[in-house]
Amino acid sequence: MGALDIVVESLPADGRRLRGDVELTVVAEGGAEDIDVQGPVAYDLWLTALGSTVTVKGSLGAVVGVSCSRCAGSFEIPVDRAFEAVFVTADTGEADGAVELDENDLDLDYYGGGVIDGVRLLAEQILLELPMKVLCAKDCKGLCATCGANLNETDCDCEAQVDPRWESLKDLRDRL
Repeated sequence: MGALDIVVESLPADGRRLRGDVELTVVAEGGAEDIDVQGPVAYDLWLTALGSTVTVKGSLGAVVGVSCSRCAGSFEIPVDRAFEAVFVTADTGEADGAVELDENDLDLDYYGGGVIDGVRLLAEQILLELPMKVLCAKDCKGLCATCGANLNETDCDCEAQVDPRWESLKDLRDRL
């Protein structure tokens, strides 16, 4: 059993509240580097079960260390998120495992073995709260494509290189 495994059959009919702190690692999809969670994640969850369907209403608070998408500088983002998740059992009774999903199924999460992985749930919620493109500032200038200098800290003397395929358009611009 993990640090925050939720055993569905042990949930009382009137629900259960779980509060606490948990250490976790958030792994970004697509081979990107892990998200650096600074310290424990504080959580407050209210769990209710109706048959094999479990509803989790909760909130979490964390501080996440990230790198700017433009300049690669490191900084921290506070994450405070309220959420609701509905879990249904993954046991569909289908022999081949192929199940057609409809639009309503897209809002559901699935669990197997009678246990919901609460740590995974919190990690997913942190990922959902982070912007797709993390910037240290709205006006971040990024890095010079030629010398790699951080343009937020210094100006460089590099000339912008023009793709030779666009050279004829540059000549047209210069004539106007």
